[in-house]
Amino acid sequence: MWWQAQLKSLTCLLFFLFIAVLTSFPAMPSAQQIVYQRVHNEALDQIEFNYQWLDQRDTLRSLSFTIHEPAAINVFDSVRQLSPQRMNRLLIPPLTQFARSQGWHQLEIALDTQQLTVSYKPHIRDRKESQKRVAQMRAQEGQKRQVMLNEHFLTMLNIPPNLEGIAPDHPRIALASTASVAPVSRAFYESLSGSTPRQYVDVIASFIQAIPYSALTNRLESGGKGFSSPVQLLLENRGDCDSKVTLMAAILRNLMPNINMAIVYLPNHALLAIAVNALEDDIVIDHDGVKLVVVEPTGPTKLSVGNLTPRSALYVNNGNITVKPI
Repeated sequence: MWWQAQLKSLTCLLFFLFIAVLTSFPAMPSAQQIVYQRVHNEALDQIEFNYQWLDQRDTLRSLSFTIHEPAAINVFDSVRQLSPQRMNRLLIPPLTQFARSQGWHQLEIALDTQQLTVSYKPHIRDRKESQKRVAQMRAQEGQKRQVMLNEHFLTMLNIPPNLEGIAPDHPRIALASTASVAPVSRAFYESLSGSTPRQYVDVIASFIQAIPYSALTNRLESGGKGFSSPVQLLLENRGDCDSKVTLMAAILRNLMPNINMAIVYLPNHALLAIAVNALEDDIVIDHDGVKLVVVEPTGPTKLSVGNLTPRSALYVNNGNITVKPI
């Protein structure tokens, strides 16, 4: 039919107009790391770092610091070694021991074919007693799972509307890393002496934005695989959004020990929020009555304090976020 041909032509025209509109917007400027030098001084048992980068206003910045090699050892290696399947396998022996201690020798503990869930079969006729034993086993499983998560710097994470799983405990790792990154914090303090807290956050964000980006693995399914601790990120000069946010939080916590700060989780992304003075156009998150200004350290897009990419801003404005204080 002639009208079908016209409709098809109109659809094609609208599609190409849509593409033209999308591509007509200027590309957002990308952060640029000019110099990255890492020198291992074996005699002094330390690693020297030298950086140059362009900040959000294209001002050339430089930073140098030294980290003693023992501090550079990644104490969070265990984060990468605990997938949900491995966790369930490790739970079987202590759960079996608990069942035997209760005299439930006929109780069967098993994993499903994908090793994602633990199941319990009491193999007794008393239905009420059977349900009671399963409930007790589930309670034991929850307690032992939490202990295991704590030992491996992992936590359960829920992100609206329906994302749930195990992820590295980034706030806890940031706090545990403050001593390791103290030389970085000290170097920023010396170079930015007299600056306001907001200026500190802006420059440190530009430093981390300029570090090359590596894509985030599925944080809720990987059991922490792909995450780099703050010192590991500096050594590798590469990191995903979770790793970069954790590094920035650790650096800032040394400089501002009493300021309210949080990691903000979005679907497949993370950013920082901090209680610095807010400007009129800043994107602000109200958490427990405290106004937190957003910070996007991931890069490579250059973003000043209070600004986000349109996609991230949409999630924040719609409330599709989880806020974890540090």
